[in-house]
Amino acid sequence: MTPASDGMEATALTRGEMFHAVISGECAPPATSGDAMLTVHERPEITLQPVNETICEDDNIAFNVSAGLTTSPTYQWQVSFGAGFNNVGGAVYTGGTTPTLSLSNVPSSMNGYQYRAIIGGSCTPQVISDTIVLTVHEKPEVLLHPDEYGIAPCFANAMLTDEKIPVVCETDIHGAITAVMLQAANMHKEPIFFADLTIRHPERNNSELLWHCGNFPYSLKAKDSPASVRWHGEVFPGIAQWKLKEGEITMLRFDGDNGKYSLLMGHAHSVEGPQTSGTYLWVEVNDWPLWEERFIRGPYIHHVAGIYGKFAPVLYEACRYIPELRPDAVEPSEEELKKWLRE
Repeated sequence: MTPASDGMEATALTRGEMFHAVISGECAPPATSGDAMLTVHERPEITLQPVNETICEDDNIAFNVSAGLTTSPTYQWQVSFGAGFNNVGGAVYTGGTTPTLSLSNVPSSMNGYQYRAIIGGSCTPQVISDTIVLTVHEKPEVLLHPDEYGIAPCFANAMLTDEKIPVVCETDIHGAITAVMLQAANMHKEPIFFADLTIRHPERNNSELLWHCGNFPYSLKAKDSPASVRWHGEVFPGIAQWKLKEGEITMLRFDGDNGKYSLLMGHAHSVEGPQTSGTYLWVEVNDWPLWEERFIRGPYIHHVAGIYGKFAPVLYEACRYIPELRPDAVEPSEEELKKWLRE
């Protein structure tokens, strides 16, 4: 066998070189085969490794890798944020299967993410690049402006609510309507409290924690509960902390969607539960999954107003005189409330 170019015997195999066979015998002339080309593929290789990068949040960045002479190279970038490597994906990434992985508007939450590239080709095995780390610094920000008072409003809210002036949190307008209605239901004899629905009791399946970061009125504090006003983290003071007293309560939530309004109401009673921060009360009902279903299917959010006493019948009857307001009785049920009002 000789190279087609000069008829000399081949001493090395060269990519792209042409070969043919010459067959000789007792008779002339010799026979020559057709030409054949030798194709030699390069195994996957990395000739340029990606490197660690440091940026500021919301900036853009790109990682690069080179596959050198790899035949028909393929690229796959991967990311790990503590749970092993997975292929990159999401709006922040482009070029996840190219030599250059680009990241846009990178948030500070991606600080410490690790990246690598996997190179494949016509031959095996694949090769994996060095693992690199992305460092994302947070931009300067102002947590306390000079024109702010520098305190959390929670304890001030508790004081106002104690004066029968209901105050709610987080711009919850429907929550404010709820609180005013419930305050009126007991003729302003005792203050309401405005709470988040948070977590179930660790031992009682029908019990729930009514909690907020310090806006429950001090006059409703349990006698045996310590009381304090603390800092919100290390930023703002003004967070009240105490447990509310025992007793029967009414929970209420006014809410609406697409112009249709309803008033969820029901009774509960206090139970003992784990101590926690902020102002809080553990309560129990007969069927908490039923309450959850009403809240989840709406149109209600997780804020409720509470007051000591059983006022569901009063509130149910009030809906009769408020146009387009549907009563949504949980415990007691609507039929039980109708029976109570008839009696």
